[in-house]
Amino acid sequence: RHLPSLWAHLLKSGVEPLSYLPNGWLSLFGKWLPLPAVMEVTDVILECGICGVLAVTLAFFQMQQTRLLSARGMEEILELINQDSRTSPLDGELLAECARRWLPRVEEAMQARMAERS
Repeated sequence: RHLPSLWAHLLKSGVEPLSYLPNGWLSLFGKWLPLPAVMEVTDVILECGICGVLAVTLAFFQMQQTRLLSARGMEEILELINQDSRTSPLDGELLAECARRWLPRVEEAMQARMAERS
């Protein structure tokens, strides 16, 4: 329900979350972001834990949405996510700010998910 047009484009192109999320998450975004941007979002991750990771992920995709929507096919999309983003100029401060704006929605979604399981 977050970024629905991008989500639909990724699925239509055959790009499943398991084809890109492990690269970003296991490296704490080092595979997706230039080093200065990684340093900026580290505070959000340390302060907010898994909610911070999810918020940074949503912020990254929101900021890259136009580029990703213009990509055609799975290979081009995955290249943009996993490689091209590291060399593109990405404002780390803006990414961290955007992630902080996503936090309330992420926390709400996490709480709803937890309530479903109880």
